[in-house]
Amino acid sequence: MTHHFVPSEQAENRRQLEQLLLKGRFFVREDVNKPENRANLALAMACLVPGFKSRLCDAWGLPPDVRIVRLDWNKGGRPDAFIFSSQNDLLHPVEAECKALVNEQVERFRGLFGREPLCITGDPLPSGYVGTTWTRIKLFAEVAGKETNNQDHKDALTSLDCAVSDVLGLLGRKSPAVILQIPDELPDDAFFRSLALPLIELEMSRPGCIQAKAVRPGNVGLILRLPAAIVNKPRVGVSLVSLEATRRGYLNLPDATQLRSYLRSPLMSWVDKWEQLLADYPQLQPCGHRRLLLNVASGAVPSGVFADAYADLAKRVRVL
Repeated sequence: MTHHFVPSEQAENRRQLEQLLLKGRFFVREDVNKPENRANLALAMACLVPGFKSRLCDAWGLPPDVRIVRLDWNKGGRPDAFIFSSQNDLLHPVEAECKALVNEQVERFRGLFGREPLCITGDPLPSGYVGTTWTRIKLFAEVAGKETNNQDHKDALTSLDCAVSDVLGLLGRKSPAVILQIPDELPDDAFFRSLALPLIELEMSRPGCIQAKAVRPGNVGLILRLPAAIVNKPRVGVSLVSLEATRRGYLNLPDATQLRSYLRSPLMSWVDKWEQLLADYPQLQPCGHRRLLLNVASGAVPSGVFADAYADLAKRVRVL
């Protein structure tokens, strides 16, 4: 018979967890023969890498100063990790599954602690649950690994990448080929990849939608490929260079006029927002036919604002 915890019991469970945290009672006795357990252990180590942790926190809607730890809790089942605030208050238990979520476990942890569990799964999350997928975590590790020069951080992220590859192998899935075609030695590589990540994730859900290729000698671009039904090119669809990195350290972006000539009404509201974003940065330089150059090296433009814009575009395309 399932025990339903009352608020006072949940508060006591949270208090005991916080005591485990303060005493440093971390869970380390993992059965690493199982791919899912290896991935959980590698994920805990990767959360010590700022570039990876910040992306994971963004995906979960968490502030960057949270603590993500594995504690030796053994009452009523043990979540794969716990997330605490900077004041050591429990925010969320974390439940990770190789394939689909075991809903009973998620509900049990919600009842134990009175906090919403965050989930990691090999399949899309069921309605009503909050979390991310192993494929997305692998992409976070790949991008963060390109950004850091710290060898310990690189080793932790490589371990996570390999462990998650084993999990995805059980599911018969691979990372999108597009990421393999992006050169490693681009100027301001991290800036480009932070913008490219939402488009790469779009390729995961709609294969063939994003293609990486050498747009011109020495440059690499991400080509947005959309069906004819949602663009202004009847019968042929559209291939639009949505983001291009140059060897000279610039990003080449489409202006609003070019976007309006290609896209149709379902995406017009996004184009309006893009036009306003471009207007906020007058340092963008005209370049060729309806294109703009962004000088990444100047540091005048934060990558986050453009990454958010591409994430919004990917979200809209995904549901068309």
